[in-house]
Amino acid sequence: AISRSLPQMFTLLAHTDAVHGAYYVVVHFVSEVIGTSDAAIRFPSVCAMAVAAGFTAAIGRRTALLAGNPWPGVTGLLSGLLFAVAPYVTYYAQMARSYAFVTMFATIASYLLLRAAGDQAGGQADGPAGWRWWLGYGAAVACTGLFNTFGLLIIPAHALTLLVVPRGRIAMRWLTAAAASVAVLVPLLILSYGQREQIAWLTKPDFTTVNTLARDFAGSRTLVAPVALLAVGGLLAG
Repeated sequence: AISRSLPQMFTLLAHTDAVHGAYYVVVHFVSEVIGTSDAAIRFPSVCAMAVAAGFTAAIGRRTALLAGNPWPGVTGLLSGLLFAVAPYVTYYAQMARSYAFVTMFATIASYLLLRAAGDQAGGQADGPAGWRWWLGYGAAVACTGLFNTFGLLIIPAHALTLLVVPRGRIAMRWLTAAAASVAVLVPLLILSYGQREQIAWLTKPDFTTVNTLARDFAGSRTLVAPVALLAVGGLLAG
């Protein structure tokens, strides 16, 4: 796909692979500069995951500050390091697919949500200036969905996040930003829905699927319990 000219590529996307269109365009321009070797094609994913690791560290630091943690820098550093060595992260960081970009924009959106909601809850983002974080958040969510429409599932996840903070104007601004991010993607959603036969071969997930997901997320079957304990510990600490 990326070897085509842009007009040829958009002709292709009108019939198939519309959900991957943004990724194809990015890699098309990258290949024009550094070629189409294995390393060159995978390089954008490595960069995207590196950015995601940085924003994960920023999320850890920000949440620690909001929680009154005396070591926000350490919390952020450990968050970024744990993210960087996670099996799924290293797996998708070397894959010539869009998932690293989805991860990057999802972490950026999560960080901007923390900034927007945290500042406004503290009375530091009232008035027009407060919208700058929400505008950035909406753009990041839109980019998440642009690179994979299933990335828009981050919206209900963020809705759960907002349940633990004071609401009011925060909820309304979040809803406005989230709705705008979905609205700009409506043409893509309609087009990709018309191409849904591409994934007709996929079967419904079952217990085996969930078991495999947990194993792959942890890195191996023996690490499932330690990773689960780490997650539970984080929840209890929060």
